Amino acid sequence: MNTLAYIPLAGAILVMAAGLIVRRYRRYLTVASLFLVGYVIGYRWIHSGHPPMLGTFEKTIMAAFTLLVTSLVVDRKGVFSVHILGMAIFILLYGLFFDTQIRPLVISEQSLLVYFHVLFAWMGYGIYTLCFLGALHVLWSKRYRDEEIVRWTLERGLLYGVVAQSVSFFIGSYYSSRLHGSWWVWDAVEYLFLISWLLYGVALHGRVLLRWDDRKVAGWIIAAFVATIVLYWGLVYIPWATYHVFDMDIKMHMPFRW
Repeated sequence: MNTLAYIPLAGAILVMAAGLIVRRYRRYLTVASLFLVGYVIGYRWIHSGHPPMLGTFEKTIMAAFTLLVTSLVVDRKGVFSVHILGMAIFILLYGLFFDTQIRPLVISEQSLLVYFHVLFAWMGYGIYTLCFLGALHVLWSKRYRDEEIVRWTLERGLLYGVVAQSVSFFIGSYYSSRLHGSWWVWDAVEYLFLISWLLYGVALHGRVLLRWDDRKVAGWIIAAFVATIVLYWGLVYIPWATYHVFDMDIKMHMPFRW
């Protein structure tokens, strides 16, 4: 990756680190870091011809950007801002251990349908991350710091996340039908989606239809979030067949190179 993109990325990490310390200006620092990460996304998009979605490095950039946007839009009082900044820093640093070269998409991924499929997936998992933080707050705190945002993560946030994830699935399934002739091809990533979607769906239906209490819903949200991360890492590092694009050095399921 060009130095012109490394400098803003390093700046974003430093600004977010400052936000962990300086509480008074944390929201402004979050906005500044969002613009810096956004610059990196724009730079890679212009030079690659596609949104950053190829490989772990680009996925970590998008993940950090999604977390920052979700935090600023939803958590306006900054209840979870310090946790979001910490997670974003970790994610960006983690991504630097992977290939940072700008590469073109393979032919099968060059479609607006794929872009919107990925967009809604990130929207869903960005909201799920905030729901995860809210769930931890419910289980670890006897008294909520902010009743409104915690309730949002257990109810409306959970609903929005499931809706966004469902839209991502329908777009991906439609594109799969055009690409493979089938809406469901028993790909490993589709297993991951189904397990994640069902776990979050159980939490949502339990809350709405069965009137589960906060702690039970929070437990399901945490289980779903942890399962999604563990299964994703399994898909990347364990040689299971998938046509989804991960890192260029391992997408064909060659041994991972540190």
